[in-house]
Parts: sequence; C-alpha cells; structure tokens
Amino acid sequence: MNVSILDYGAVPGGEHLNTAAIQAAVDAVAEAGGGRVSVPAGVFLSGSIFLQDHVELHLEAGSILKASACLDDYNAPDAYPENWGSDKEEWTGKHLIIAHHKTGVSVTGLGTIDGAGEAFFEEPHRCKSFNYTWGYGIAKAKNKETLRAGQLMVFVECTDVFLSDFSVFESPCWTVFLYGCERVRVRGLHIRNTNTHANTDGIDIDTCRFVTVSDCIITTGDDAITVRASCSHLLSGKRVCEHVSISNCVISTSAVAVRVGVGVGEVHNVNISGLTVARAGTVVEFITSYKKRGGVSMSDILVENIVADQVSFPLRFFQENGAYIRNIRIRNIRAKAMCSSHLVADDAGMISDISIRDMKVDFIDTLYVLDERAPDEKGWYAIWGKGAEDVELDHLEFVIPEALSSQWKGLCQMENCKNLKITDCNFEA
Repeated sequence: MNVSILDYGAVPGGEHLNTAAIQAAVDAVAEAGGGRVSVPAGVFLSGSIFLQDHVELHLEAGSILKASACLDDYNAPDAYPENWGSDKEEWTGKHLIIAHHKTGVSVTGLGTIDGAGEAFFEEPHRCKSFNYTWGYGIAKAKNKETLRAGQLMVFVECTDVFLSDFSVFESPCWTVFLYGCERVRVRGLHIRNTNTHANTDGIDIDTCRFVTVSDCIITTGDDAITVRASCSHLLSGKRVCEHVSISNCVISTSAVAVRVGVGVGEVHNVNISGLTVARAGTVVEFITSYKKRGGVSMSDILVENIVADQVSFPLRFFQENGAYIRNIRIRNIRAKAMCSSHLVADDAGMISDISIRDMKVDFIDTLYVLDERAPDEKGWYAIWGKGAEDVELDHLEFVIPEALSSQWKGLCQMENCKNLKITDCNFEA
C-alpha cells in the first residue's frame, strides 16, 4: 500500500501541525500489511510520529519534515519503557520519529528532516572543561526549565531497519539513535548540526548487532558516530554491541569522529574504514567508561584508511573501572593534528594486543584560543602510553615543525608498558 500524507489531511506551509495526519497515514499502511507513506515536496510541521511494522516513511525530493519547536507537540516521557532524558545535559525524552519494538521500518528519500535545533539552543559560550574540544564554544538548552527535545530519531529494539539518502539538519540532540536493534543499514545520510551545539551526535549505535553505516556526510557539534553498550534502559537484558561496519564517511565534528565505548557491557567485532575527517577533537577514541561511570570491554576492532585534517588528538585509548581494551588493529592513518595520541590504562595490562601501523602525523599550531591548562591537556609527547601490554608500533612518523618544537618534550614516552615493539619509526621510546 502506497499513500501520501496529503490523502490524510496534511497541509504544507510549515505552520499547520500535521502530526495526526501523518500518524493516520502510517497506521493505515501498517494495518494494510505494510508499504510506503510519502511526504511530498513542501514544508510539513509535525510533532512525534510513531513508525509501525513494515512501513517506509519516504521523503520525496523537495520535502521538509519540520520538527515542532513546541515541546507540547511531542510524546509523553513514558511513551515507551526505555525512554529517558538527561537533566544534566539539558534534554528531555521527546523525539520526532520513534520506532519501538518494530520490524521492517524504513526512512528513505531525497527530502529533509529539520530538527528545529535553532529554537532550543542558547548562544554558545567558551567551554570551561576542554581547550581542544568545542574549541569554537558550546551551547546547551536555551530554556533551563523546559530544556530541549531529545534524540530526534529513535529506534528501540527494532529489527531490519533501513535509513537511506535523506538529509537531517539542526537536531536538538542525538540525531539517529539505534538502541538494541538488529540488522540495520544506514546509507547516504547527510547530517548537518551546528558545531557549537552540545549532544548533537550524528549516529549512535548502542547495544546493536549486524549494523552497517556507509557513505554518510556528518557535520555536527558532538560525536559524529558512536559504538556504545549503554544497555541499562533495555528491557531485553542485552549487553553486547557487535558486528558493526562503518565505512566511507566524511566527518566534521567538535568532539570525536568515531567513539567506541561508554556504558556497561561489551563491544566486539567492529570495522571502521575509509573515513575523511575535516575537523575533530579526536579522530578515533576507545574509552571504557565516561567520567568514571560504567565500564565497556571491547575487542577485535579494525581501524584503517583514515585521512584527517585540523584535528586535536589522532588516537586515544582510555581504560578504567576493570574493563579491557584488546586486540585492536589500526593502520594507514594520515593526520594533521595539534595534540598527542594516548594509550592510558588505569589498570595495568587491561589495554593489550594493540597494533598501530603506517601512521603519519604532521603537527600544526592550535586553531583555538587556549587557557593555561592547554600544554598538559595537549600532551608533551606525540604518543604517550601507560600500563599497556603487547603494543606494536610499526612505521609511525611524527613531524613537528621547528616553530612548534618548544611545545613538545619528545615523540614517544611509554610508562610501565610490557612487551613494547617499535619498528621503523622515527623515534625511540
């Protein structure tokens, strides 16, 4: 069954609220056994839409599905059991598109979703926590009482999800949130959020299995792509995020291009390849816990073929809280960076079996206005490790211009690291 939202009373123009009409079209197609709901060219204002089994929401070329700037037009906080918000980060559990425990759901087409983020954010201010992340400033909720809408598109414990070709601009929070899903394909999305807007992640893959993300262009204020295992809200008890492929994406972010970790669970069997990073706080980060909370163990991850320009930290490994990082292979990285790479284990030996091969980093001067913490935050060595075991560094080259040499103490320092092997690098540990 194929229908247009116009058939159910939707009105273009961006002023009439079309939530009921769009939902009626979705429900009718679902009751008929599945099919396509088309959004034609024009601007259609809407609140929360609940996708149903075997329904494709198709955004035709020239269409704009515009999220409401009024929080009353969104779902209730208890719309589904796994829902939550964050008072600390100043966002709520209100979403534009929700798929909860559904099968065969799709959002496709050459149209656009406007997340109305500009209505929810304050003016940016200098970030007090970091020099090199959010270097252009950071903004949170404009209204400190009602806060702002949460993740724009949420897929919770769904199977056979397909997201293809559409654009998303100005999300008020995480843009695409995949939570506890299986068999997911994300292809050709264009995500563009303001570079100072906090928590506007591009694509968050959380406790999912069998996921591909490819051919996306992501410009955002927070992490571009994350692979997480933050399973505490899931009803299924799932704890593992595995079999994930991320490839051929172009990324610009004020935080991390690809972050692996965060939560309480495990991440295994991840392939990250073919990325072009125009700007980032960190290119690739492995982190077992966030601000001393939780612990995600991870293994069997391949990172290769990345070109990065104007980034702060090329690679960062942070281990704590008893979780492990092991069997990570990184190769063929080219970066222009301001800061060092880190392999830091709070628990000795819990970062292990790490191979970094064929990486060249040309160090550049900072792009940002910095405070007195900047040198220590930057790091004094091009690569610094502590407490790691079985680390292989092969064909690494770090180039520090003479004009910046006073900002560095050396190229490599490894503390309390066992079985360190350095081959054909332009330094000694």
